[in-house]
Amino acid sequence: MSDFIIIRNARVLDRGVELKQSKKGDDYAEFTIMWSTSKKNRQTGEYENGPTKFVRTMLFGFEAKDIAAAVNGGDRVDVTGKIEHNPWTSKNGEEKDSWDLIADRVTLPVPRGGNGGQKSGGFGGQSQGGGFAANEDVPF
Repeated sequence: MSDFIIIRNARVLDRGVELKQSKKGDDYAEFTIMWSTSKKNRQTGEYENGPTKFVRTMLFGFEAKDIAAAVNGGDRVDVTGKIEHNPWTSKNGEEKDSWDLIADRVTLPVPRGGNGGQKSGGFGGQSQGGGFAANEDVPF
């Protein structure tokens, strides 16, 4: 079972994007993103960070080479795709869970407030525009 998800302004882990090939010889990009949400504490008026989430992300098809060339570790991305839960058993018999995001589209966020040096654009889908991340509080 999979669910559709949009994750905005996630950080690509430092190891960056790896370009790989499937057993059939098709290219795909694999990378891990992390993000967190924050919400305002009504009593203190301060924003509090929620837990950091990590998910392995894969982008298949001809866009894989583009994203592998354009995105580095530490870059921010917006990802749209399907999240898949994959239970598995470790070597010592312990039940584990992993989450994979099969991306339909990966974009580089449009810079906020005139951050002129950042990249924008997209990979996957039909449009090549950047994704907006306005009015979001990112804790890292």
